[in-house]
Amino acid sequence: MVMPAYAYLASKGGKRYMEDAVAVAALGASVGLPALAAVPADAGSGGGGGYLLLAVADGHSADRKAGADAARIAAHAVPGAFLAALDDAAAADSRALAIPPRPVLEAVFAALDATLSARSSRKVSFDYAGAAATLAVIALSRSGTPTAIHVANAGDATAVVVDADGSATVLTRPHTIDDEDEVARVVAAGGFVSDDARFGKRVNGLKVTRSLGDFGSDGTISTPHVASALVTPASHWLVVASDGLWDEVTPAELGPLIGSATSPADAVSILHAAARAAADARDGVLDNISIAVVDVAPPPGLE
Repeated sequence: MVMPAYAYLASKGGKRYMEDAVAVAALGASVGLPALAAVPADAGSGGGGGYLLLAVADGHSADRKAGADAARIAAHAVPGAFLAALDDAAAADSRALAIPPRPVLEAVFAALDATLSARSSRKVSFDYAGAAATLAVIALSRSGTPTAIHVANAGDATAVVVDADGSATVLTRPHTIDDEDEVARVVAAGGFVSDDARFGKRVNGLKVTRSLGDFGSDGTISTPHVASALVTPASHWLVVASDGLWDEVTPAELGPLIGSATSPADAVSILHAAARAAADARDGVLDNISIAVVDVAPPPGLE
C-alpha cells in the first residue's frame, strides 16, 4: 500500500528557542486496525486500509525548556496512544463494524495528558507548562487512498482542508482568549484573566484555554474538539500548523497560496515563505512555526 505524499517543516522562526514538535506515523493495514466510523470500507470489509497520523504540538512555559519538553513528549507519544485507544474501543464493542472517532480521539488526548503527568517532576514540571496540540488522523482505503480525516485539537494549532478550487474548511476550534465561552468556563473553574501592556489579555497566564499539561492552572483542560470530514473528489491538501503560521496567514489565504503547488514539500515551502514575508512586512518576529501538508487528493476518476 502506498501512503499519501506528505511533507513537514519545524523551525524556530525568529525566536532563540524552539518549543514546537511534529510527529508523523504511518499505520498500515497489515497490523489489522479497526475502522473509524464515516470511513468507507473497501469491498465490504470492516478493517479499512490503515491510517496516517499527523501531530503538531506547540509548547509553552516560563523557562522555555519545560514547554519544549511537553511538546516533544506529547508528539512522540501519539502513535502509541492512538493504537491503544483504538484497541480499547474495539475490545469494548467487538461487534461494531466501525468505531466512533470522538471517544477514540478523546482517549488519545487523555493518554497524552497522563503521559505528561507521569513525566512531571521537580526538575521539569508540567504544572505551569504544557502544549497546545492538534492530531489529524487520515483514514485510508486498502489501496492507500485517503477516505476521511478525523481531527482533534486542544489549543490553537489549526487543521484546514483546501479543495482544488481554493476553498478552505477549518476542522479545528481555537481554544483561546478570544472565545468568550471558553474564558467563562475557565473562570468558573477557578482560573483568572489578566491583561497588561506587555503580554496582553491572558487566561491563567496563557493565550490558550485548553492544552496538554498545565496541571496547576484551574480550568485549563485537555479535552479536545473533535471533527471529521470525508475526503471528496474536490479535496486537495490537508494543512496542519502551529500558530506560527496562523499569526501570519489566514486559512482563506491558503487556496491562492498553494493552489498551484506541485507537491506537499512545495506547499510547505510556499507557506513558510509567506509567513516570513508577512512577519517582515509588519516588522515583527516570526514565532516558532511548524507546518505539515498532506496530499489527500483522490486518484483521477474516483467518484
